[in-house]
Formats: sequence, C-alpha cells, structure tokens
Amino acid sequence: SGTLPESVGEMRSVTSIGSEGLNVLGTQLSGTLPASVGQMHRLEKVDLHDMRFSGPLPSLAGCTALTSLRLSANGFTRLPPALPPSLTHLYLDANPLNATAAELSALTATLPSLHALSVGFVSVPMVLEYTEGPPCNAAVFMCGGTRVTPPTDCRVGEPCSWVLALYDADD
Repeated sequence: SGTLPESVGEMRSVTSIGSEGLNVLGTQLSGTLPASVGQMHRLEKVDLHDMRFSGPLPSLAGCTALTSLRLSANGFTRLPPALPPSLTHLYLDANPLNATAAELSALTATLPSLHALSVGFVSVPMVLEYTEGPPCNAAVFMCGGTRVTPPTDCRVGEPCSWVLALYDADD
C-alpha cells in the first residue's frame, strides 16, 4: 500500500511500469499518478490497471518512447493534457472520467500511431431522438434492447457516425 512517490520520475532507465520493469501490480498503491512520470523518456509501457489511483492524469508528453498506456479500472477523473505521438495503445476504460467528445477527439488527434483505444465511462452528453425504422427481424438477431450499428468511415481523431436503435419486444 502507499503512493507512488514523485521521485519515481528520477528512474530514467525504467522502460516499463506495471507487471514488468518497475513491478507495482498487486501493491495496492493509491493516490494520484505523479507528474514526474511524464518525464521518463525511456518509458515504453505503463500497465496500472485495477489499481487505486485517482484524480486527474498528468501530461505524459515527455514519455517519448511510450507505446502502451493501460490505466483501466482506477479512479482517474480527467484525460491527460498531452500524450506522446508514439502511443499505439490507450486504455482508460472503467474510470470516472469527466471529458467531452471534443476533448477526447483533440487528444486522439495528436496520436497518429494509435491502434487501440478504450475509453468507457467518459461523460459525453448524448441526445436520443425517436426515428421510424425497419421492424426487427427475429430470424437475423434477437429483438428487444439496444443495438448500435458499426461506425461508418471511422478514423481516429475524426468524427464517426453510427445509429443507436432502441427496440422493444414488439419491434
């Protein structure tokens, strides 16, 4: 238990924080992620999923070798202000993030190599409007509940479009 000290950023040779390198998984660390982590230039991978970290995320733009950032299932409340363009995998799901779609879009637009993104529980307002649509075809899929079409022409950093359809058992 305890917190990750600010001095962690002085460990310039560390390339991984999590289950490899600086192994902190299973330690029950909590508190905020120190801003000094953002100055670890050799850091390639951060895996702090299912820990007890909380608060806003610091800028990690100084982690110029970082390719994978897995911070799922913590208590982080804000997106990081900046991430390095080297990032290919970003997992922030299951955090009480308070962000807009515009903030997420602006952040991901700076990540040209991003291949995987998971940001569940982002507070994005959504307006649902009733529209007439085709009846449910029970021979093709189960009727009732929520269905979302796959996004069309979706690229990271650009708007995507999809259709959210709410059905009852009679549709």
